[in-house]
Amino acid sequence: MLAYHSRMDGNIPKGSIIFIGDSITQSLCVSAITSPSVNYGIGNDTTFGVLQRLPVYKSITNAKAVIIAIGINDFLFRSNTEILKNYKLIIEQIPKKIPIIFSAVLPLDKKVTTKKWEGINNSRIKKLNSKLKDLTTQFNNTSFIDIGSLLIDEEGNLSDKYHIRDGIHLNSKGNDIWIQKLKILLKLDSPKIKN
Repeated sequence: MLAYHSRMDGNIPKGSIIFIGDSITQSLCVSAITSPSVNYGIGNDTTFGVLQRLPVYKSITNAKAVIIAIGINDFLFRSNTEILKNYKLIIEQIPKKIPIIFSAVLPLDKKVTTKKWEGINNSRIKKLNSKLKDLTTQFNNTSFIDIGSLLIDEEGNLSDKYHIRDGIHLNSKGNDIWIQKLKILLKLDSPKIKN
């Protein structure tokens, strides 16, 4: 995928919104949010993977904004503290003039997730998101969006009406909620996002 991205990157229009993340991002129809935009989601990726591939994306230097949605796979390999260090390194790798929007790690539906996710819970996800939100307040070019509360059921799990029955990946209804919130955020044209 990265080789594919590197071939595409030289043709990304100036002023594009660049989406970077894992399989949850990869399945997001970014053209439904804004145009021009490009989706650099890669399934199974982590914050460490994003750090490795950021230098390939030369288009970031001319982007209108970069939206980062990464972190769920990190729980399988590293602590919240280590993930936060990587988030900070990601911020530091992107030019300070480029607005960065971090999307919160989404909740899981623990009723259906596989054994692989046994040790990961929504409490840990909430703690990471809280620290990530705090981190974004420390930089002039970063902001945070969290749609998790719009996707959960009465038990605090990712609602089964919003995922593809695996407890992790959003279906089109779940993606639509994310899309609408991102559209609102980008239309607000906050001071961090300039035309």
